[in-house]
Amino acid sequence: MLSICNNEEEHIRYYTDKFDISFYISLIIPFLTVITLYNGQAKSTLNLGFIFPKTTDAMFKLASFDLSAGAIPMVIDQIREENLLNGYNFTFKATRNGCFEPNATGFTHDFIANGHTDVIFGPPCNDAAVASSYLSRFYAKPTFLWGVVSSSKFSDTTQFSNLVSVASIFPSLAITVIDVMKAFNWTRFTFIYASNQYDRCTRMYSDIIDETAKNDYKLVLASSMKASNPPLQKEFDVFLDTTQSNARIIFGCFDDDTWKRSFMLRMFDRKLTTDEYVFISLELKNMQWTTNNYNKEGRRVPFYLDPSTPPDGRDDDAIQVAKKTLVLDLSRSFIAKGDFDMEVLQRVKQQPFYCADCQTSSVNSSSLYSRYLYDAVLLWANILNKTLPQYGDKVFDDPSIYRRHCPGMYEGVSGTINMDKDCIRAPYFQLLTLSDSLTSVVVFNYTFSTHTTFVRSDQFSEISDVFKNWAYTPPLNIPSCGYSGLTCPINLLKDHLVEVIIVSAVVVVILIIVAIISIYAIYTTRQQNKAEMMRWLIPYTSIETVGTSKIDISQSLHSFNSSETSKNDFSTKNKTTNFIFAYLDSETIAAQRHDVYISVTPSDIKELNELIKMDHENVNKFYGMCLDSNKALSIYKYCKRGSLSEVLLADNTMFDSFFLMSLICDLTAGLHYIHSSSLIQYHGRLNSKNCLLNDRWQLKISNFNLKEHRRFEKTKAKNKLWIAPEHLRDESGYGSKEGDIYSLGIIFSEIVTKKVAWDLENRGESLEELVYLIKRGSSNPVRPHIHISHDVEINPAMIALIKDCWKEELKERPNTKQIRILIKAFTEKGAKNLMDHVFFILEQYAGTLKNEVEERTKELGQEQKRSDELLCRMLPPQIAIKLKMGKVVEPENFECVTILFSDIVKFSNIQNKSTPLQLINFVNNLFTLFDNLIQTCDIYKVETIADGYLCVSGLPVRNLERHPLECAKLALKFMECVHKYRIPHLPNDTVQLRIGLHSGPCVGTVIGLSMPRYCLFGDTVNTASRIESNGKEGKIHISQECYELLTKLGDAHMELRGEILIKGKGLLTTYFLTGLTGHYFLDEQNHHTSNI
Repeated sequence: MLSICNNEEEHIRYYTDKFDISFYISLIIPFLTVITLYNGQAKSTLNLGFIFPKTTDAMFKLASFDLSAGAIPMVIDQIREENLLNGYNFTFKATRNGCFEPNATGFTHDFIANGHTDVIFGPPCNDAAVASSYLSRFYAKPTFLWGVVSSSKFSDTTQFSNLVSVASIFPSLAITVIDVMKAFNWTRFTFIYASNQYDRCTRMYSDIIDETAKNDYKLVLASSMKASNPPLQKEFDVFLDTTQSNARIIFGCFDDDTWKRSFMLRMFDRKLTTDEYVFISLELKNMQWTTNNYNKEGRRVPFYLDPSTPPDGRDDDAIQVAKKTLVLDLSRSFIAKGDFDMEVLQRVKQQPFYCADCQTSSVNSSSLYSRYLYDAVLLWANILNKTLPQYGDKVFDDPSIYRRHCPGMYEGVSGTINMDKDCIRAPYFQLLTLSDSLTSVVVFNYTFSTHTTFVRSDQFSEISDVFKNWAYTPPLNIPSCGYSGLTCPINLLKDHLVEVIIVSAVVVVILIIVAIISIYAIYTTRQQNKAEMMRWLIPYTSIETVGTSKIDISQSLHSFNSSETSKNDFSTKNKTTNFIFAYLDSETIAAQRHDVYISVTPSDIKELNELIKMDHENVNKFYGMCLDSNKALSIYKYCKRGSLSEVLLADNTMFDSFFLMSLICDLTAGLHYIHSSSLIQYHGRLNSKNCLLNDRWQLKISNFNLKEHRRFEKTKAKNKLWIAPEHLRDESGYGSKEGDIYSLGIIFSEIVTKKVAWDLENRGESLEELVYLIKRGSSNPVRPHIHISHDVEINPAMIALIKDCWKEELKERPNTKQIRILIKAFTEKGAKNLMDHVFFILEQYAGTLKNEVEERTKELGQEQKRSDELLCRMLPPQIAIKLKMGKVVEPENFECVTILFSDIVKFSNIQNKSTPLQLINFVNNLFTLFDNLIQTCDIYKVETIADGYLCVSGLPVRNLERHPLECAKLALKFMECVHKYRIPHLPNDTVQLRIGLHSGPCVGTVIGLSMPRYCLFGDTVNTASRIESNGKEGKIHISQECYELLTKLGDAHMELRGEILIKGKGLLTTYFLTGLTGHYFLDEQNHHTSNI
């Protein structure tokens, strides 16, 4: 079909695919030339496809659409000026999310199969380019590569017979590296690299190592390290330690220039700035010493200077290392073309893209590879222009024609383009150093005729002149005295006898003076240490073990159910596995025994003194340590009611909300005090066994001891259930504030459920399996179940707080200050005393026990259970509890929920064929199946109206942003269910559903006193009903709002239906849900049903 358009017409089309919200832009640029017709109609339009990376990721400044696409209309202008491809129109298709391999494959298929694209430009990243090139080769379409595509894979002409690359590849860089090493007579080197998610530096390292293994000049890789993303200082230290003992030549590649500067600063800190060392920075970005950041004067900032505001003040340190650095990179021999960078940024907002949301306002330069994109299109136009007269339209379906005619020299904005026989650009490398004035100085020029052969031109006549910054002495491959500096023999007695005698006499005198000073210092230090130790060191003789003469009247651990105290002999508690109970100066104490030998260091003494000073009503008093007993002892104040874990195991039926919240407040206050300590900072082993209760039911955090020695103590398997996943994985024995918050969340769950955490007796996993699951982690990590007793009223915000505390991501956990504020916000107001409250509960409980009969209590409990179950079936459990307590259910506003409406298609036809009883049985059986399905999802069933079924996710319990996905799962299960379901009395008839989903705000509340119902109010309910009624049979019809939420979650597969007229709403854009990842319900026939 011939497309006819005038010079003023353009067409822009946007749509959404299943990978990401991407845009496609179609534009026809006509030429004022005559189209020659062959066989009635020749090809007159050339379709170009461009695959860009996602705007918000690490490729933004390298090759993003925002900072690169403006080069396309610029190169089209040059093609028109040079009269290339006269008589052809151009159509563009572009996408912004093509650096993810599945996306790249999908876009390539769509461009070629549906968009009839003649050539693909990109993707500008390695793995995606491989996937895209394979598919375009299958369709016999050429791919022109630009950007960060330097992998050695692209030199395989057998695999990539359709590929033309204007970017140089890593094997060329590797060959240059080998020649540099050979030129300076070096053979040993180390290599450090740090990659982002696109693994550019990882591939560079791999290709360089592969090339060195094949080369005749044998190099030795003494050590290498792949640093983290971002790199850690301890990784730099480990690498530099290895380098100091194995090599003096350091190669480095960093995907972020700030990482490179951090490494250089670490070299400075570790004193690797001597003339023995040389750091060689490897790049393929034409940036050499600079970055893509600009200073106030509009000049690019060198990578050794800090671009942040304010700077860190270490530029002078970094410059010292930079002067001991060589840079190997592509030449910046760009062809001047006006203000190329600014024009690229401007043209992306003009015809044909009109990109209003492109992020160009905060930058003052195009992407690093925008010139390569320009040259890729220009190269394609030149090759096509010279092959069309010879081959005609055959060239569009035979990429080998491009490859036969691509070798040669071309002029582009990135410099002269020398394409070799493999259609890979032959690079032009430069090895550079810095002058005293910090200007770049060229050492070697490498001019490649192919991507494997080169000619080197030396810019210095003497090698020593290259190393002016190294005192004109090239660093040796192996230092003259070895890496350790100990291999040079020295005969001092023969060569320097007089000097040896003088030095020896001076040394002897100095040693005597030092010895005297040392003895005095040691004596003084010991006296000071002894005095310091006396503050915390407790002699074992001062600890009085419990005998029969010592009687202590204390409340029983389980005395919460009695208002009387029991007289227990304290001697019955004189020893347990981990503790010894005794007296210290007539004060009852609990001494924790340590199974490891403890040798106290000065830092430990400082920590012990800080522990003694700790004074807070919710932190158990620490008296000190005893080191002269059989085992080291940590001495704490004895708490009569035992641990929180023991209390929870006792009869706790009378623990009400006020009492539980008091425990929570005490625990939070104590931990906040510990976290506020400048030295202690965190507990590290917080669990319910370490939370003690005194005789006034006041909670106190205990068992915080020396952190340095804790890592040598074996942690019991059961105690690991309170340890944060990151510390289970680390196993260093140390803790953190974030780890304490996780443990705090576990203890909170014990308090609100009045059960020991994890409920191991009723779980399917063993203790070891459970610890493994916690340690492994996942997107949906295993955590304790929170089942609140019906007789306890806990604010739902408290449950949300608990879940926030044990989140897998450390940054998402609140701190103690935030927790205290939140708890204070939903805790009951008033000055009610806990002990008064406890006595009041005890009196009530005693009176109840006297007046109730056991059998009556049992019957009443059974009836109460049945009524609760019935009420919870009629109303949400939270609402039912409030109504039972006589509270008014206030209307609650929910910011966003997802409502599902379903309707049986042609229900009236089934009704006409059925008796009333048959119809009721049919609807009851079907909806019972639906009710069972709804139990597997986080969804609340609102009501059924005749053949209609209404349910909602996101209320009455909020589930963050999961509600659209929960409704999508249920809708798919409904469709699967009815697909298999057969009407008993009409076995030949099938059941079809029409389902509608819509997301938005609504209000939920209980209406009426008689037969109360939980009802939903708001326009969202009406819109959901309209979406369902305007749907199609066998389809799941969803609104724009629901679509956007599902797209954000990323697990749904949807099709655009288009704009439809909705009564009372006007034109709405809607979609069909076709499935979820790993879950498709549509058969092949339904999948090809029209969406209109």
